This record gives sequence, structure tokens and C-alpha cells, in this order.
Amino acid sequence: MKQWQIIKDKSDALDLIRKKEMTLESASDDLRNDKDVVIAAVTQDGHDLKFASVELQNDEEIVLAAIKNNGFSLKHASFSLKNNVSRQTKIPCNLKRGK
Repeated sequence: MKQWQIIKDKSDALDLIRKKEMTLESASDDLRNDKDVVIAAVTQDGHDLKFASVELQNDEEIVLAAIKNNGFSLKHASFSLKNNVSRQTKIPCNLKRGK
């Protein structure tokens, strides 16, 4: 797949993400706002959270999946959710590490 190609089809995107052949950066805006696609992407690479829609950057399930993969992806979460997750985990954002 060429990096500049924007994927618009959900099933194609999910297939490519699962095969680790694409990141959320290559997804259309609609797919960046699709919870199924975003959860699949951040599970593979937590940093894909930065390409998710603002709405999904404020979704606790999405953010927790991202930081489970890579703690540093918390920096891409919404401000309010970032503070909430930091309080829940009792670990400062700048000290969290991924796998």
C-alpha cells in the first residue's frame, strides 16, 4: 500500500490494520471517527491515538487501549481524559511506559 493512499472502506481498513499494513494516519476522516477502526489501530500502535477524531480522543475505552499498548500515547488524549486517567492510574503522564 502506498502511504499517501487514503483508505475509506471500513472492512479494508480493519483488515490492513490487523495485518499491520496500515496505521490510522492513512484512514479517511470517517474511519478516524469509527470506534471499531480506532480501537483496532490503537491496540496495534498506541500512538495512532493522535490520528483519531477529537471525539474518540475523549473516549475512555479508546484511550485506555492506546496506553495499554504504549503509555506515552496518553499525550494524545483529550485534556480532561488525560487528567482523569492519570488520577486513576496514579502514575504521572510523563512516567508511563508502553510495552
